[in-house]
Amino acid sequence: MAFSVQHVRAIAITLPIIATLAVAARFYVRKLKKAKYGADDWTILTSLILTWALTGIVLRGTVIGVYGGYHPPTARVDAGMIVMTKFHFSLWLMAIACVGMIKISVLLLYRRVFFAERIFYIYCTCLCVAVALWATGFFFARVFMCGKDVSLFWKGFAIYKRKCVIYPISNGFGISDIITDALVVISPIPIVWRLRLPKLQRAGVVGMFALGFLSTAAGAARGYIVLSANHEARKIPVHPVVLGTNVAVWSVIEITMAVIAACLVTLRPLVSGEHVKVLTRRIKSAISLLLLRSSSSRLSRDGSTDLRNGEDSDSNQHHDKEQYFESGSESSARV
Repeated sequence: MAFSVQHVRAIAITLPIIATLAVAARFYVRKLKKAKYGADDWTILTSLILTWALTGIVLRGTVIGVYGGYHPPTARVDAGMIVMTKFHFSLWLMAIACVGMIKISVLLLYRRVFFAERIFYIYCTCLCVAVALWATGFFFARVFMCGKDVSLFWKGFAIYKRKCVIYPISNGFGISDIITDALVVISPIPIVWRLRLPKLQRAGVVGMFALGFLSTAAGAARGYIVLSANHEARKIPVHPVVLGTNVAVWSVIEITMAVIAACLVTLRPLVSGEHVKVLTRRIKSAISLLLLRSSSSRLSRDGSTDLRNGEDSDSNQHHDKEQYFESGSESSARV
C-alpha cells in the first residue's frame, strides 16, 4: 500500500493531536480527583513528547520527499539515499524509545491500580524491568548494527547490506514487539474479570484494557511490512520511499493508539454521572457567558448607532432653524 503525501500528513497530525487530548484529559482527571501524579503519568507524558518528535521527523520527511508518494520497485539507489536512510535511522530509534516508554507506563499504571494484588504487583515489576531491558537492547542494537562506524548505514544499500546486521534486528524487534504487547495487554484481564462488578460493567473495564490490541494490530502491520520487505529485498529491493513511508505511517498509528489506549482506563471518571453533570453545567455556563457577551456587544453597537442618529437629527434641526432665521432676515431686508 502506497500512502500519498496528503495521507501521511493527515495521519501524522490528526492522531498525535487526539493522543495529546487523551493525555491532557488524564492529567485533568488526576487534578479533578485530587490524586497525586504518579510515575505512570510522567512516563506517558514523556511518551507523548517522543511521539511528537517522531511526528516531526515524519512531517519533515514529507517536505523533502522522503515519505509519501508512489514509486515502483527498483534496484537502483537514488541520489537522495543518504538523506532517506538518515531519516529511517532516526525514525526507528524514536519508535523503539516510544514503544518501550508506553509499555513501561502501562505497567506502572497496573502497579498503581492493582497494588493490593501482591503477586500481580511483583509480576508487573519484573515485566517492567524486562521491557526496559528489551527496549534499551534493541535501541543500541539499532544504533550499532553496522558496528562502530554508524555512518555505514547510510552509505548505500550494497554497503550496509554486506556489513550491517539488518534483517535479524528488524525482524526480531517486530516479532518481540507483538509478544511484549500481548503480555502487557492480557495480564490484567483475569484480575479484572474476578472483580465483584456487574457483568456489563466488568466487560466494559476489560474492553478498555483490551483496546491496547489496536496498538498491537498496528505494530503487527508494521512488522509484516518490514518482514515482507526484507524477504523481497533479496530479489528486487522495494523502493526506499515506499518502504520508509509504510513503516513511518504504521509506527505513528501504533504509537498514538498505544498512548490513547493507555489513557482510556484513567478517563472513566469523566463519563461517570456526577462528573458528566459538572461538565455539562460548565459547558452551559460557558455558552451562556458567550451569549451574554454577544448580546451586550450587540446592544452596545445598537446604542451607539441610536446616539449617532440622534446627534444627526439634532444637527439637522439646528441647521433648519438657521435656514429659517436667515430666510426671515432676508425677507425683512426686502421689506
